[in-house]
Amino acid sequence: MNRIKGCTKIIYFYLDQIEKNIKNIEKYYASFFMVEDIFVNDGSGKTKLNKYLFGKQNNLITNDILMMNSMLDEALETIRKSINELLLVYPNFGEEYIKNFFFEDVRLLENVKGIKDNDHKVLSKFLSLKNRLYNYKYYVDMLDTKTLNNLINTLSVEDSVNNVILFEIIDSFGLQLSRLKTVLSQFENIEISQEKVNDFGFLIPCLELHKRKVFSFVHRKIRHKIFLSYEIDDKIKKSRTLMIPYLENMIYSLVKQSCLDLVKRELQGVKFHKNINISIKSIKRKIYIIVKNNGVERNNTVQLFNQEEENRYILDTLNLANIMNMQLDIRSIEQEGMEYTLIL
Repeated sequence: MNRIKGCTKIIYFYLDQIEKNIKNIEKYYASFFMVEDIFVNDGSGKTKLNKYLFGKQNNLITNDILMMNSMLDEALETIRKSINELLLVYPNFGEEYIKNFFFEDVRLLENVKGIKDNDHKVLSKFLSLKNRLYNYKYYVDMLDTKTLNNLINTLSVEDSVNNVILFEIIDSFGLQLSRLKTVLSQFENIEISQEKVNDFGFLIPCLELHKRKVFSFVHRKIRHKIFLSYEIDDKIKKSRTLMIPYLENMIYSLVKQSCLDLVKRELQGVKFHKNINISIKSIKRKIYIIVKNNGVERNNTVQLFNQEEENRYILDTLNLANIMNMQLDIRSIEQEGMEYTLIL
């Protein structure tokens, strides 16, 4: 257990530093709601957004996010090295096995034959810490303002003075501010919490933010306009205890995977409206969270579980689903795209 103590000590050091970065970002966000600063006169008596202010604050936020991700990467590297040191004493384990974390946790635990009970517990704890750190990466990404700032920079002259568009942008920053408070509370305790919920309405702010962010999705410096819709069955009224941070993380990962599916289809030269639909429904006492897109079809869905970086979102989802005793189902629908389903 000394390995765990040494590892967690380093992780807590980084988390303390990250908390400070988040509090910096909270100050930067405050400037997005100072009416006297965020709007300027366009010279003809009309009001438009102060692009300079938004750009300046976005750069500050981006720098803090880069630092936070760098610290989380350092913490993950500490865990990776610790796992390798732990398992090198086992003959069937190759040093080259863990060069990254693109694998299914359950498979790793099964592959190490003859592992001692204590080492098995330590390995399980390391994997738990790894999943929590990736969960933190999800929360850090939720603070990123680049997508909204890119949208502001691409506004036409007419849109720049359109009050409906302007206040929708401000509302989007408001959604992110509400997420910031959630992010800060998560970094205060590394242990994952469980909460009792009576319906799935708590996911609406998260889904709404995904909707607005993917509308200006950027992949390899190219902007893609993706339309996301969602519906939640309001008949779901059964009390459940859930790891909400992990549930949100899984939906985020499947949305990201869907964005990549859509981009891949577009790269094949197909012109189409890129759509993602998220539906949460109850069927025979089970909850189905379905993320469907009309992107590229993957006939061999088994390959999505291969230990490769391009499958990172699927593998992240699978590991969290196993923790929550959920099932991940993937289907390729002919001439329709891909469907990813979490079953609770």
